[in-house]
Amino acid sequence: MELVLPESIVQMSVGTEYVLFRAGSGHAWIAGGDDGRRAGKLRRLTTVNRRKTQSISSAAGSYAYVTDNGRVYVGGRHGMSVYPETGQVLGLDGTHMASIALGKTHAVAISKQGYVYTWGLNNLNQCGRTEQAPSSSTASPRRRGSVVACEPSEHLFVKDIPSYCAQCGLCSARGSACPLPAFTRKTGTCTCGPGDTTCLRCGLCRACGESIQQRPAGDTPTRTHLAPARVTIVKNQQNVKVSSVSCGNFHTILLAADGSVFSFGSNCHGQLGTGDVRSKIEPQLVVLPPDVQVVQVAAGANHTVLRTSLGAVFTFGAHKMGQLIRSPEDGNYWHATPGRVPGFGPGYESFATWIGAVGDATLIHSHTALIHAEDVIDAQLVASKYDLFIFPRQVGKEYVAIRRKHGCFAHHQLGPSGLYTSWCLESRYDILWSYNAAEMRVQANSIHLATAKEVPSDRMDSLAFLRSPEWAVPLESPIHCSSTQLGISLLSCTYAAATITKGKLWNEKDFLNSPDHAASPSGGRSVVCRFESTGGGWGYSAHSIEAIQVKASKDIRLLGIGLYGGRGEYIAKIKLFRLPSDVSDEQCAELLSESDETLYDCGQRETAALIGPSSDCGATGRRVVECDDVTFTFRNSAISNNGTDVNVGQIPELYYQVVSPSGEGASSDDEKPDDYASSRLFSSSSMDTVSPCAFLALLRVLDWSLSRVFEFHCEGDQRLWYTERAAATSLVVMRILSRYVLLVYRTNGDNDEPCMGFADAVVLLHSALLTMFDRANDCVLEEVS
Repeated sequence: MELVLPESIVQMSVGTEYVLFRAGSGHAWIAGGDDGRRAGKLRRLTTVNRRKTQSISSAAGSYAYVTDNGRVYVGGRHGMSVYPETGQVLGLDGTHMASIALGKTHAVAISKQGYVYTWGLNNLNQCGRTEQAPSSSTASPRRRGSVVACEPSEHLFVKDIPSYCAQCGLCSARGSACPLPAFTRKTGTCTCGPGDTTCLRCGLCRACGESIQQRPAGDTPTRTHLAPARVTIVKNQQNVKVSSVSCGNFHTILLAADGSVFSFGSNCHGQLGTGDVRSKIEPQLVVLPPDVQVVQVAAGANHTVLRTSLGAVFTFGAHKMGQLIRSPEDGNYWHATPGRVPGFGPGYESFATWIGAVGDATLIHSHTALIHAEDVIDAQLVASKYDLFIFPRQVGKEYVAIRRKHGCFAHHQLGPSGLYTSWCLESRYDILWSYNAAEMRVQANSIHLATAKEVPSDRMDSLAFLRSPEWAVPLESPIHCSSTQLGISLLSCTYAAATITKGKLWNEKDFLNSPDHAASPSGGRSVVCRFESTGGGWGYSAHSIEAIQVKASKDIRLLGIGLYGGRGEYIAKIKLFRLPSDVSDEQCAELLSESDETLYDCGQRETAALIGPSSDCGATGRRVVECDDVTFTFRNSAISNNGTDVNVGQIPELYYQVVSPSGEGASSDDEKPDDYASSRLFSSSSMDTVSPCAFLALLRVLDWSLSRVFEFHCEGDQRLWYTERAAATSLVVMRILSRYVLLVYRTNGDNDEPCMGFADAVVLLHSALLTMFDRANDCVLEEVS
């Protein structure tokens, strides 16, 4: 099923009953839930005061979102303390949240400063902290040992996977009749089959919750339902920043800004990655190989998936459904230790660019490396200013064509003949020459075609034959060619123009009325880079801001900002400020423009708030850079909180256009528009005008080309070459004449009678065709005799 939304989606969350989508503009959509007539239908999520959302999450029967003012709201079926009118979570006043993740009975949020807050049911330590209930001299009748029990009317039991009671330790669904042996029972969920869960608030089974038992005097109970509070990630360290979080049913995975991974909560399936199946009250550091840097984490129901900066994938936790994607190893707790998934990362042709986990499923989006570094060393490389071709010298390897000017690449199968072939690129004509040593054959290929022979159906509106090397037009100046070649090139361009204006490629009316045409800059574009080299390992968190000050010696129009990537998907939001003077405080800066959150993914290689895995970064920065007669001066910004400054960091490039004194962009003779329609050298109306003189001129060209076909006296390959060129010229002339005849003598509609000049030209065309057929028949008879 294809879902069409009016805006680009940057985040999606799927739960048992709800599905949420968030766009870069901050708008959100929701589907599912019991909402009367709209149940199951996609609808706009209505936020309080129409605030924009900056994070969404859904799990079990509830959903949550964070607005741009840092408030957290929860909806659906849940046991959290919220304002009944709005659904805002109680206990987070004064804390600005940036993102949120929901588990089955708990919630985890990250503040703007990178701190972690948890709340909800904590019967399996899924909140990562403990709280003691206030002691009282009078024993409460609603205490069960060391557990604070709900009132009889406040218990919340649901039909789902049963778990073990926090009081008696028995299965919440079948109690002592549970078929599992007693020595296999642990804290967590029970695998005996579906049934009643423990109370989602206090963690007691139905039998213990409905009975009356006095708590022993002097016993201090532990709270099982916690209010929002901050979690200490590492003891005695208060400045550990967290960039992202993911929640399973009853466990939580944290990714710190430095790439470290922490986990806490239920561990009955080894989903915490600590090498055992014991539950952990406090966050635990997941031990990984020293050369591994994690950039993304994902938690399923009872398993965990990690993705590294090099595209490798590690998994641990529940494995009976195959969600770990790796074979069992020796030892009882092999699944409780992080293990690498084969097929991704260094040593393999594929590398993961995104991971996800939901329920007992694991999702991996990967790219396949077409060519490796060791292959490039032995390969043959040919390149020009705009194109690069890599031809591996191995059977079965595909060659790669990189089109730098168009920002794209392609790969094609070459076959065994590639082992004996040498290549040469003639950049002036976009022709790739090949020499096959085994067959002693030289061949010319157009760089725009995947194969040397691409012959589509021969239609009158087809321009495919013009791609052959014989019709190549020089691309660089100075140009030196014969008058014959120049005339043939002009003739082919005329035919192409007539074909384009009558075909689907041309829609002049829509182009002129489009907003892109009115808003497109008329002049050239320039780019300034402030770094001399690149580095790697530049990490981000939910509160990362990269900023730099820049001053230009001339008035410019800022067209875009370059950002580093290279290791997955990133979300960026760009803001442009203006300072009143060089000595002004940045707190007094004026906001000029602000973009929506944008999801981007780029290859390795202003103020911008980034969220995503670690990326490349710039190094050896320059404070003063000159580009196209414009001097740019860069200075450090106090707003930057992630390390970007003049010397290192993000925001490597600025795309700009110099503004002329009249306020328009300066034109550049070197910059040519990519779209043929924007050149406006001709229009569809100009190609509709035909005169008898044009007919007669084309007939003279046709007569010249036919005479070269039938009367050329050179011998050998030179004669064959000239004959083929003359025949191709005749073909183009006849195609143009056929269009002009149909234009003058229209078959539909009432038209004025053409003048006698057109009639005389058509008679001459008829005579030329008869002469051509007679000469062709004579040639055939000569060859037979």
